[in-house]
Amino acid sequence: MSDYMSPQTGATQTYAYTPQGDEAETRAWITLLDNTNTIEAIEHYLNGEEARINPTTKRWEYVKVRTALVNKEGINKLLYILTPYLSPIFSLSNYKIDEISARCLELAEDLIWNMAVMQDVYDINPNDLSLIKNMIVNSVEANLRKAKDGNLVQIFSKTQSTREVISAGDRGSVFGKVLSKFG
Repeated sequence: MSDYMSPQTGATQTYAYTPQGDEAETRAWITLLDNTNTIEAIEHYLNGEEARINPTTKRWEYVKVRTALVNKEGINKLLYILTPYLSPIFSLSNYKIDEISARCLELAEDLIWNMAVMQDVYDINPNDLSLIKNMIVNSVEANLRKAKDGNLVQIFSKTQSTREVISAGDRGSVFGKVLSKFG
């Protein structure tokens, strides 16, 4: 429990605070920032695999359902290009919509060039070039849109300000805990 006195009215309110809520909130923020699942899903998709529930174990498993769109060397190169764009460095930035569009266009041009030049080495079917490019560029655009006009940072700031008011005296901010998970 924590007391808060309003500077405007002088009224005191007591707020309930539980460590479990703090941990849950930290996990929620980490999930929002961590794009590991997106990267893994793209890797499996490029490899011709789909997530399905194993009827025996009742667990999700990736199953080969078609020919890979790209060979292992191509997958590694595409993930090498993609991964930095999906990092919190980008989603915690402050971009205008035209900057997001420009970054996505730049990425699309780089991917087109790379895949066209390396098409035979990566064993890419020419009919799949557009599909691969769109999947990667759309994933990057979704991550960059979190940073549109600094939205994600503003959400963090508002949440942290509220947390500081509600749990005065609590050591270790949620934002600090979230960022500590990324290095």
